[in-house]
Amino acid sequence: MQDINTICFALYLPIGLGLAALVTITIKRHGWVILQQTSPGKATQATPAIRMLATGFFLLNAGNVVFTMGFGEWPVDALQAINFLFLKIGWVLLILAATFYYNVGKVEDVCFENIRPPTPPIYIPNP
Repeated sequence: MQDINTICFALYLPIGLGLAALVTITIKRHGWVILQQTSPGKATQATPAIRMLATGFFLLNAGNVVFTMGFGEWPVDALQAINFLFLKIGWVLLILAATFYYNVGKVEDVCFENIRPPTPPIYIPNP
């Protein structure tokens, strides 16, 4: 029984961290290109901004992978071990997707902040 748990965690940790690293590299590579294209004069600001977003993204998702290792019922046989792995990896993918779309929104905010017209102030008359 202890061998099945060890195998599960030995598979889960590199798969979960590998998925987080893969999506982080994608964000860093393509987000930098988008920032460079939309803000050509701000190349020096684009690089640190995308590095900070990518680093925060990876740390958040790596923490999620390590944090969720302790949750769930311990598998007793091979079928439960497979179910355990699928559940854990599925959770990692859901959190990766949510944080990915959040980061895409942040990159979009940075990229298009100069393009959007300013919002006029709201005037509320006094009664």
